[in-house]
Amino acid sequence: MREISSDESVTLSASTRRVLGGLLALLIEQLMDAADAISTRTSTDVIYREDVRVAVKVMLTGEFRRLAVREISNATA
Repeated sequence: MREISSDESVTLSASTRRVLGGLLALLIEQLMDAADAISTRTSTDVIYREDVRVAVKVMLTGEFRRLAVREISNATA
């Protein structure tokens, strides 16, 4: 990773973007598995927004959890 510029943007190398993309894909897969398990317990074949929100609250912590819950709310508003 390079320096942060004066406008607070960050430049990432191609390999860093690939690694972050892989980590994000893994996180999404794990969250969807958890949301699927939650929706299975409620006897439905549909994963609802609240299932994802509960999975996020169970799996994530701190600022990352707050950011994810806020993004879910914004995306489904």
